[in-house]
Amino acid sequence: MLWGRANQFIDGESFSEAAEFLDALAGRTPDDCEVFRVRAQLRWRIGDYRGALADFDGAQRLDGRNAEVSLQKAEFLAEMGFLDRALVCCQPVASRVDAESHPAAGAFFLMGQIDLNRANYDGALENFSRAIALDPSDPEARARRGLLYLMIGRTNEADQDFARAEKIRVQAESAEEESEA
Repeated sequence: MLWGRANQFIDGESFSEAAEFLDALAGRTPDDCEVFRVRAQLRWRIGDYRGALADFDGAQRLDGRNAEVSLQKAEFLAEMGFLDRALVCCQPVASRVDAESHPAAGAFFLMGQIDLNRANYDGALENFSRAIALDPSDPEARARRGLLYLMIGRTNEADQDFARAEKIRVQAESAEEESEA
């Protein structure tokens, strides 16, 4: 019920009401990692970057093994240009490959993005490939690896990744349409 109300504010772009609601909720439940995570996302979205970082840090203090918090914090840090700090957030998630393959795939994807931005093409290729191995149904990892292949002149592999990414997208859209029918 409470999260539904917060999401209604956010979906309706009533950000100030959402912030007030989440602030009050954080005051009543100061040990709830999820409150801090959602409030961090909201603050990030509205441009309160200092508040977002504080809330991501708070969420991590409450639950240091929460992969979702670590990945969202890493995405935030990468977007803000703190690539080394983003990598530090990704590494613990990536190390838990056996237990949680999808969060680890997300960590490898983000590490691949950072490597790609730094022109570390070997590292990017390794990380995108690991993301694909852990979550073969993710079209974004294949598309990014395809882009990387294109950049380094491996056009056949690029074409294969682009084709597979498009096939996955079409299959996902078809499955979504069937579930809505």
